[in-house]
Amino acid sequence: GFGGSSGFGRKAADPERSPLTKHCVVLCYTIDQCRAARYAGMRVLCLTDNPLADAIIDDDWESITMDDIATPGSFWLNPPHPKDDDGNAVDPDTVILAYEQNHKAQSTHSESNEEQREVYIPTQDELDDDYLASVLADIDPL
Repeated sequence: GFGGSSGFGRKAADPERSPLTKHCVVLCYTIDQCRAARYAGMRVLCLTDNPLADAIIDDDWESITMDDIATPGSFWLNPPHPKDDDGNAVDPDTVILAYEQNHKAQSTHSESNEEQREVYIPTQDELDDDYLASVLADIDPL
C-alpha cells in the first residue's frame, strides 16, 4: 500500500567506504609522522617546527577553525597529493610495496644472522681474576 508499510520514503543504506586521504588532516609531532602523512596524500599540521609540514601550529589554537584546515577552505583551495620530502609525486601503493619488501628482506637477514652468530661462554675454569677484570673494564664506560 501507500505509505510507510511498503518502504515508501526509505533510503537505501550508503555503502561503506574508507575515508579519502585527500580529505584527512593529520596533527603530528615528528618528522616521520609528517613524512608518512605526506606520502599518503594527507594534509599535515605539525605541532613543532618541521620543514615537511603544510602548516605549523604553535600555541594559537583559538584562531584555527575547521574552515581553515578543510580542503577546500579558507586557507587551502586544492586537495593535497601524495609527495615525498622533495615535493615529488609518489604512488602510495608503490611506497607500501617497497616498505613491505624491505621489511621482509631485513627480517630474513636478521634471522640468518641470528643463526650464524656464535656466543662464547667461558667455562668455570676460565673465569679467573684477569678475565673478570677485563669484562668489568668493558662495562665501566657505560
